[in-house]
Amino acid sequence: MTIADKPWTQPVLEDENANFDTPLYPEEYASLSLDIGGEKKSICYLLMEETIGKGDKNLGADLAKKTFAAMVDKHMHPNYVVFMNSGALLAQEDSPIIEYLKELANEGVSVLTSAESADFYEVRANIKVGVISSMAEILVVLHGVDKVVTL
Repeated sequence: MTIADKPWTQPVLEDENANFDTPLYPEEYASLSLDIGGEKKSICYLLMEETIGKGDKNLGADLAKKTFAAMVDKHMHPNYVVFMNSGALLAQEDSPIIEYLKELANEGVSVLTSAESADFYEVRANIKVGVISSMAEILVVLHGVDKVVTL
């Protein structure tokens, strides 16, 4: 099944815990990284802040946690997750998404944190998932994937 075949017009359902879910099954989510023709695309998620989106920081932190939880739960794994600037704080041991990052790494997702960012925020010793990478290494990833998604 390709993206074009997905039932996007079906309503979103709310469960008893007030969490929203689509009418798609978890195993179907993995197919969403396929393009219309069915060819798998390589994807990199780029996080340049410790929250997702602009605006309220608490909401942004909650969105980050829910995004990575859904990524793991629905098997929608990118090829790479790259952290730069204050996004580097998300790769620390006390990060609200560290458990999801570790699970993604165990599933083969490459997690890279900018060395310059880790040093600027003085967190190099606290990075507990993936590798500390140079800007040159990160650029190789950004130029080599089919799609870069900035969260």
